[in-house]
Amino acid sequence: MDEHDAIWAETTDGGLLRQLFGYYPTMHDAIVRELRFDARRNVTMILDYQDSPEGGGEELAVRVELRWAGVRSVDFDVRENFLMGLECSRDGDDLRTTFREGFGIAGTLVSERFEAILSLLDPIVEPAESLRLVCEWDDPEL
Repeated sequence: MDEHDAIWAETTDGGLLRQLFGYYPTMHDAIVRELRFDARRNVTMILDYQDSPEGGGEELAVRVELRWAGVRSVDFDVRENFLMGLECSRDGDDLRTTFREGFGIAGTLVSERFEAILSLLDPIVEPAESLRLVCEWDDPEL
């Protein structure tokens, strides 16, 4: 198991996504519906992902919530609300998520923890719309 797969295996629904698709997802061509930042150094990305399962067959569609906690840095180039794919790796005690260069969101996010939650199986995937960007600064100490 490579490093990317090992990180996905540690998430809540990584194993379920692997059972559905036959591999841990790279989120290539995913549509990003929402990108949320909060004052507690958390980032949440809600996306729709479609791909064929390993061995062929009818495409599967899922809505997945990706969560990063203890975010140390975010460096994104946002052109559209698509992902060309992402790759997870370890950087010492931190996790590095690299968003592949392309026509959508590219860059890196470094965090203490990464989580993947399957929110919906077979969502109604609508054409790409604008990205909803939410920043929550409700911490009274800020």
